[in-house]
Amino acid sequence: MGDEPPASVGAGKTMTMAAAIMGQRRLGLIAKAMLVVPGHCLAQAAREFLALYPNARILVADETNFTKDKRARFLSRAATATWDAIIITHSAFRFIAVPSAFEQQMIHNELELYEELLTKVDSEDRVSRKRLERLKEGLQERLGALSTRKDDLLTISEIGVDQIVIDEAQEFRKLSFATNMSTLKGIDPNGSQRAWDLYVKSRFIETRNPGRALVLASGTPITNTLGEMFSIQRLLGHEALRERGLHEFDAWALCFGDTVTELEIQPSGKYKPVSRFASFVNVPELIAMFRAFADVVLPEDLREYVKVPAISTGRRQILTAKPTPSFKAYQQMLAARIKAIEMREGPAQPGDDILLSVITDGRHAAIDTIEAANAYAPEFIADFNSRFGKQPRNPKDMHRPLADHENLDGAMCRKEVRTLSQSLTLRYDKVLFILDPTEISRPLAGKKVVVCDYPDGRLEIMHESFTLPYRTFDTLRSVHRAEVVENKRLDDMLSVVAELQAGREQQRSKSGPRRTGQTDHMFGIPDGSQGNGYQKRGRKPGRRTDFMNDPEVIAKRQKALARMEAAE
Repeated sequence: MGDEPPASVGAGKTMTMAAAIMGQRRLGLIAKAMLVVPGHCLAQAAREFLALYPNARILVADETNFTKDKRARFLSRAATATWDAIIITHSAFRFIAVPSAFEQQMIHNELELYEELLTKVDSEDRVSRKRLERLKEGLQERLGALSTRKDDLLTISEIGVDQIVIDEAQEFRKLSFATNMSTLKGIDPNGSQRAWDLYVKSRFIETRNPGRALVLASGTPITNTLGEMFSIQRLLGHEALRERGLHEFDAWALCFGDTVTELEIQPSGKYKPVSRFASFVNVPELIAMFRAFADVVLPEDLREYVKVPAISTGRRQILTAKPTPSFKAYQQMLAARIKAIEMREGPAQPGDDILLSVITDGRHAAIDTIEAANAYAPEFIADFNSRFGKQPRNPKDMHRPLADHENLDGAMCRKEVRTLSQSLTLRYDKVLFILDPTEISRPLAGKKVVVCDYPDGRLEIMHESFTLPYRTFDTLRSVHRAEVVENKRLDDMLSVVAELQAGREQQRSKSGPRRTGQTDHMFGIPDGSQGNGYQKRGRKPGRRTDFMNDPEVIAKRQKALARMEAAE
């Protein structure tokens, strides 16, 4: 069904995959390949592909053309054009869907296998039964999600991909399987969604392009458990397993695996007998099945091409040291923690001590004591901060970038968009804001910025994630005669200014926030009667009411009325 080149680091797996893709394209064996690489290797894979084949037509799903709003467009380009290879990341690969009907059929097949295993489980083996039931429920939930899924994107069939090539394939090694041996150490039947997704897609392409559906490349195809060999064979040699009746894990384990009981040292320093699925049997037959689809390159095979300095002694030397009294005392603490974990009933809850933490603490203690580490910490922190401690571009980003849903200040503040003038000024609430001409603000002339009015009285001008420094000029500020040096010629003018200020409308933007009680705000008014930002509008001199109430006007009106009465 495919090929796997397990090769040492630096053996040239990327160029080998590029050459394999182009060679198959030239011979007409495949039409369109999809190369799946880790995210940090995307640009490197594209460069190496073009370095080997400068005229190759490749489509790269980088961060600019595979965003959520551009994903459908990218898949349309992938489907409608002729490409030698489509290069995509591990994380983006999951967005390439398969027809729902095919995946539903595969899940039904897995559920039938779990049902068959449940009939074989001993009625007293409640642990195995619960694990099988839990795995079965997970498949049923996945089946329910598929029934409600909307296929709004093109599937891998509609794109036209007829081969998947996976770089760093060990990331897809945890493929779930059904077993009655789940309580045995060294067997982990719980898989990942990433591995299941690859399994379904490879099985689907196998129906379209038999024997060339999947290529895996990895330097470490087996990392933790022997069961990962079974996962590799399911991905690349599924038909061979079924022909031999080994498509179920329990049958495969009885044929190629063996349980080994050994004394293992605990973090506390004590030894304990542990039974583990940790040994292969019938190795020649297993190697023959593995080599049917695998091309193995060992470090020794590269010595002719890659010169590596030899170790002086021919191999690594292990230097041991006697434990100190403080280390022995710490081991007793670790032993007590292990005993407490073993005595605990039920699964670990968030915040509970776990065995992995105990092992990690034991490894750290083997390096040095806590006292020595605490004594070294100030020197290390000072040295680290002097070299790597830098101010964040955005002061809100402390140890990591602040996510949008975590920025409560930004969510609670009032925001208004303003356009900067060519002189880097803007108006907000009858205040003229003048930006300081910095490297960030100078290119923003004529562009949009956001004015953030916070409830606590702060006011910021933002562009993207940058806060722009500014100065202000309040167009509502008043001129007080007492603050001006006495001058006979200014006295009359200041009187006119005072009358204009008294009659001027003092409220700010009617659409602005009501700043009740914000006496420390830039626009806050300390007077209680004006706490909402409003002030009663005074009467201007010369209005009809003022004219009619003028004493001289009243006297003239009375004289006129008297003359009218005398005339009558």
